[in-house]
Amino acid sequence: MAHQHSLFGPELRLPSGFRYQSGLISPDEETDLLQRLSGLPFRAFEFHGYVGKRRVISFGWEYDFSREKVRRAEAIPAFLLPLREKAATFAGLASMDLPHVLVTEYTTGATIGWHKDKGVFGDVIGISLGSPCTFRLRRRTGARW
Repeated sequence: MAHQHSLFGPELRLPSGFRYQSGLISPDEETDLLQRLSGLPFRAFEFHGYVGKRRVISFGWEYDFSREKVRRAEAIPAFLLPLREKAATFAGLASMDLPHVLVTEYTTGATIGWHKDKGVFGDVIGISLGSPCTFRLRRRTGARW
């Protein structure tokens, strides 16, 4: 097995276009968000006839994988707007440049396979709540990953 470098270890070397910041929100803000998120009507994540080991809810816009199109979703709830503002500031964007929020609930031990986010959403900003999130990245070399 090839050696895997730590993304956040002493030799912090992020791929081009990636940025990382710990402590974007306070522990109290995280606790409040988790409590509010727990009451949302999550649904199973469906992808081309398969059900993923996670539950999701989208706001602003959502991607319909069966139709391969973006469609309007319920407005972003007021309690998520301060988090969107912090995410936008972190990314050097205006908050209105982030019109979509996807909240994903992973159960303990759940993973997500190799994928590429839909380009229609532009910048992607991930914020992990409740536990750390490990990103494993791969890059294309010719026709291989």
